[in-house]
Amino acid sequence: MLVQKNVVVNGRRTSMRLEPMMWESLGDICSRKGASLNEVVSFVETKVLSLDGACPNLASSVRAFVAEFYRTAATEEGHRLAGHGGA
Repeated sequence: MLVQKNVVVNGRRTSMRLEPMMWESLGDICSRKGASLNEVVSFVETKVLSLDGACPNLASSVRAFVAEFYRTAATEEGHRLAGHGGA
Protein backbone atom coordinates (compact mmCIF):
# COMPACT_ATOMS: atom_id res chain seq x y z
CA MET A 1 0.00 0.00 0.00
CA LEU A 2 1.39 3.38 -1.00
CA VAL A 3 0.79 6.53 1.01
CA GLN A 4 0.55 9.82 -0.83
CA LYS A 5 1.88 13.00 0.80
CA ASN A 6 2.39 16.54 -0.41
CA VAL A 7 5.88 18.00 -0.32
CA VAL A 8 7.44 21.25 -1.44
CA VAL A 9 10.43 20.45 -3.63
CA ASN A 10 12.73 23.33 -4.49
CA GLY A 11 9.85 25.78 -4.10
CA ARG A 12 7.12 23.88 -5.93
CA ARG A 13 4.38 21.77 -4.39
CA THR A 14 4.05 18.19 -5.56
CA SER A 15 2.88 14.86 -4.23
CA MET A 16 4.75 11.64 -3.78
CA ARG A 17 3.56 8.09 -3.15
CA LEU A 18 5.82 5.90 -1.02
CA GLU A 19 5.44 2.84 1.17
CA PRO A 20 4.77 3.59 4.86
CA MET A 21 8.21 2.22 5.81
CA MET A 22 9.86 4.59 3.32
CA TRP A 23 8.00 7.58 4.83
CA GLU A 24 9.07 6.46 8.33
CA SER A 25 12.68 5.97 7.22
CA LEU A 26 12.69 9.35 5.49
CA GLY A 27 11.34 10.93 8.68
CA ASP A 28 14.14 9.29 10.67
CA ILE A 29 16.71 10.64 8.22
CA CYS A 30 15.20 14.13 8.50
CA SER A 31 15.46 13.96 12.29
CA ARG A 32 19.03 12.68 12.11
CA LYS A 33 20.03 15.49 9.75
CA GLY A 34 18.03 18.19 11.54
CA ALA A 35 16.26 19.01 8.30
CA SER A 36 12.65 19.17 7.18
CA LEU A 37 11.06 16.67 4.83
CA ASN A 38 10.90 19.38 2.17
CA GLU A 39 14.62 20.13 2.57
CA VAL A 40 15.67 16.49 2.30
CA VAL A 41 13.46 15.78 -0.70
CA SER A 42 14.72 18.98 -2.37
CA PHE A 43 18.28 17.77 -1.76
CA VAL A 44 17.42 14.42 -3.34
CA GLU A 45 15.96 16.12 -6.40
CA THR A 46 18.91 18.49 -6.78
CA LYS A 47 21.79 16.17 -5.95
CA VAL A 48 20.56 12.64 -6.63
CA LEU A 49 17.90 12.75 -9.35
CA SER A 50 19.86 15.20 -11.50
CA LEU A 51 23.09 13.17 -11.27
CA ASP A 52 21.81 9.63 -11.56
CA GLY A 53 19.86 8.67 -14.65
CA ALA A 54 19.09 5.26 -13.10
CA CYS A 55 16.07 6.62 -11.18
CA PRO A 56 13.23 7.64 -13.47
CA ASN A 57 11.36 9.88 -11.02
CA LEU A 58 11.48 11.61 -7.65
CA ALA A 59 9.88 8.79 -5.66
CA SER A 60 12.40 6.28 -7.04
CA SER A 61 15.23 8.69 -6.25
CA VAL A 62 13.97 9.06 -2.68
CA ARG A 63 13.85 5.27 -2.30
CA ALA A 64 17.43 5.01 -3.61
CA PHE A 65 18.54 7.80 -1.24
CA VAL A 66 16.96 6.05 1.76
CA ALA A 67 18.54 2.72 0.80
CA GLU A 68 21.96 4.32 0.35
CA PHE A 69 21.65 6.14 3.69
CA TYR A 70 21.03 2.85 5.49
CA ARG A 71 23.62 0.95 3.44
CA THR A 72 26.24 3.46 4.52
CA ALA A 73 25.13 3.14 8.14
CA ALA A 74 25.48 -0.66 7.84
CA THR A 75 29.19 -0.49 6.99
CA GLU A 76 31.82 -1.10 9.66
CA GLU A 77 32.69 2.60 9.60
CA GLY A 78 29.03 3.56 9.86
CA HIS A 79 28.59 1.28 12.85
CA ARG A 80 31.73 2.66 14.48
CA LEU A 81 30.60 6.25 14.02
CA ALA A 82 27.19 5.39 15.48
CA GLY A 83 28.82 3.68 18.47
CA HIS A 84 27.51 0.20 17.63
CA GLY A 85 29.27 -3.12 18.01
CA GLY A 86 32.96 -4.09 17.97
CA ALA A 87 36.02 -2.52 19.48
